Amino acid sequence: MSSTLVFGLGSGQGDDQLGWLVAEYLTVAVSHARATIRRAVSPSELLDLLDGVDRLIVCDASHSLGAPGTIHRWRWPDVPVARLRSTSSHDLGLGEVLKLAEQLCLLPPEVVVYAAEVASSAPLASVSVATQATANRLAAEIIEFIQC
Repeated sequence: MSSTLVFGLGSGQGDDQLGWLVAEYLTVAVSHARATIRRAVSPSELLDLLDGVDRLIVCDASHSLGAPGTIHRWRWPDVPVARLRSTSSHDLGLGEVLKLAEQLCLLPPEVVVYAAEVASSAPLASVSVATQATANRLAAEIIEFIQC
């Protein structure tokens, strides 16, 4: 059986918690025999988790690729990494981390990136009802993908 890692990116800022919500939903719904679920603030945390992983699924919020609630799915290397956000000026963005993992021969053979459009990532804001619903839909899509 292959090893799947689901990596939910997020922060405590409003709808940017989407990746964390998806990871939370999946932790409850997916048998640990099928996938390992991790939450992270920084894409660079991924580098320490790739040993023995055959399939990587990354989930993150997006703010610039479509209308709120839209879910995007890409397979590496066909990911618009230039349009995916970097967490800060002191950290690597998701695209940079995936490229580095590839150069270090750490990247699994299968990498899928899900990005879901959210409306706001305002500091100290709560997650919107719309983003909670999007996270639930995305978790269901990932479960279906894992079970294939």
